[in-house]
Amino acid sequence: MKRSHRLAVILVLALGVVGADGALQSDRGAVHTTAVSAPALAASTQSAERVRLYSSRPVSAWRREQGQPLSALAAASDRLMATITRGDFAGMHAVCRDVTAINQGIRTSLPTPDRALTAALRQLTVHLDDLTTHCATLSLTSPFSEFGRLNDDFKGAARSFAAAKFLLKGTEPR
Repeated sequence: MKRSHRLAVILVLALGVVGADGALQSDRGAVHTTAVSAPALAASTQSAERVRLYSSRPVSAWRREQGQPLSALAAASDRLMATITRGDFAGMHAVCRDVTAINQGIRTSLPTPDRALTAALRQLTVHLDDLTTHCATLSLTSPFSEFGRLNDDFKGAARSFAAAKFLLKGTEPR
């Protein structure tokens, strides 16, 4: 595949990567959403309500003490998007190393005081493992399928990050 074609693929992937808010961003700023079944949405809402009503203080304390890796992940996501947009593989590999360290910080912070939040963060760490494994090996000579796998990894991590943020939102000070 020609270099220009590979860069075009990278740009296409960049149009669907995770933004700082944990959502998949497009070139126009629109958020791509994943269809969620009514029972899944109800379960998520019930979990968030349970966090808000029953464990708000312990989760808030956990967030103050252990939440730094989640903030760092949002910033790293923006940096990763920028390197992909530029076609900067060396920069992308460096950010992937940073995400590996951030992922370890998230793992170290577990468990949280809330089971649903712990489950969402554990799922996030699995997706981040996949993402950093694939991200660290990409180059201009990588097969097209590897770029597709990276895109799938981004989407999985974005969904898990969004779920964790949804659960944490109920513990924010008002």
